[in-house]
Amino acid sequence: MAGLREMVPTLLAYIKNHARYLEHNAVLLDVYNGNLLPLVDAAIAPPKFSQKYYEQIKERIIAINVLKRITDKSARAYVNAPQRIVEDKYAKDVAFYEDEMSMNSKMQIADVYADLFKGYALEPFLHKGRPRLRSLPFDRFLPYSDDQVDGTSVTAFIKFMGKRTRSGNRTLSVFHVYTDDEFLSFDSDGEIVREDLEGNDGINPYGVIPFIYGNRGNDMLIPTQDTDTLSLTKIIPVLLTDLSGAIMFQCFSIVYGINVDSKDLTMSPNAFWDLKGDIAAQAGGGAPTVGTIKPEADITQVLAYIMNIFTFWLETRGIRVGSVGSADGTGGASGIAKIIDEMDATELIGKSQEAFRKDEMEFWHRLQLMQNYWVANNMLSTEHRPIIWGADFRVGTIFDAPSPGVDRMTEVTTVKLERDAGFISTRNAIEMLYPDLTPEQVDERLADISGDLTVSVPDSPNPTGNT
Repeated sequence: MAGLREMVPTLLAYIKNHARYLEHNAVLLDVYNGNLLPLVDAAIAPPKFSQKYYEQIKERIIAINVLKRITDKSARAYVNAPQRIVEDKYAKDVAFYEDEMSMNSKMQIADVYADLFKGYALEPFLHKGRPRLRSLPFDRFLPYSDDQVDGTSVTAFIKFMGKRTRSGNRTLSVFHVYTDDEFLSFDSDGEIVREDLEGNDGINPYGVIPFIYGNRGNDMLIPTQDTDTLSLTKIIPVLLTDLSGAIMFQCFSIVYGINVDSKDLTMSPNAFWDLKGDIAAQAGGGAPTVGTIKPEADITQVLAYIMNIFTFWLETRGIRVGSVGSADGTGGASGIAKIIDEMDATELIGKSQEAFRKDEMEFWHRLQLMQNYWVANNMLSTEHRPIIWGADFRVGTIFDAPSPGVDRMTEVTTVKLERDAGFISTRNAIEMLYPDLTPEQVDERLADISGDLTVSVPDSPNPTGNT
């Protein structure tokens, strides 16, 4: 690989070529964070619909954001903290970094990003002498490779550092790029940002790129975007908004008149159509006529259509959907909610856990090199002082196997059937239904149950009368 300074034009062109890719990811993240309304508004605004219709309907936009619910149901690899296995002499150090970096919560965020973008990055770093960890969404970095053998091997990592005011009071984007040996900061004009090189002289002291790239692409460095994600996230509220408009106009009948002098009529709240009969009828003094037209929309069929689209979309994402019942005029919204509640992403979560198991191997390998540098140079200001991690340092990550979501009634019924059949004891049943109880609390419940089942029988009278 050429030196980073010589690569600046190539890297700028690379960033420019992926600008639309990153912009799409930025919009997706914005929607996930809750900002869906502007997209729905733009979808129904003129010239797509008339200005008059838009003015009437814009206050009735139904911006139901399904993306966050779907993503949060799918990104559950870390919902139960995994177990990390390491040799005893490193156990305290690993626990220290897990705690200081809030690792499980950061990995939960990474799981969300992996689901949204099919890629994410982790950045271990020091802040005021304490180890920290960032999860980067895939609109703030770009992996780069010039490996002629394995194009998915990251040989340079570009992090977007936002905009700064540069020479001539111009606002330019600034980029940090890392290789195993070098570091460079440059702006969108290709000029070196020299103040960022103070104290490091453009050297990466770790000997490894200090980022972990979680790639969910199929043998590609940059994953192909699932463009249906944003499209379907937007079309669901757009269709619901169309239905909202239909319902609004359906509420009011259109009053029409034929051969009626309507100049002094006052109509409220909506419309009066002044129609003329045919010329022959008018010449013959045709009688004036007043009538009504009541618009009708088949709400049930529209809701069923929306729910079918939603269900098909989830199935294409590898998410199984249970029975959703029927969509009627009162149950459409609850029908969509029920689809989400009954989503079974077990297989998807299992695949995600396997990918994160590999990602964590890479994370701990890179953290080993970084933390050894921190320890050797006395850069940590924490009470716990980690040791140098040797060649025998390995961390194995074990996840709880995902299980399909089961509602409480089904769970209780299943456990009761097993207890009644004699497959498990009452204690086992309590422990299964209430896993957070201590053994003492389980004993108390067993005692309460035994007390409830005990029947007091009064002494029977002496039939012989003998005392």
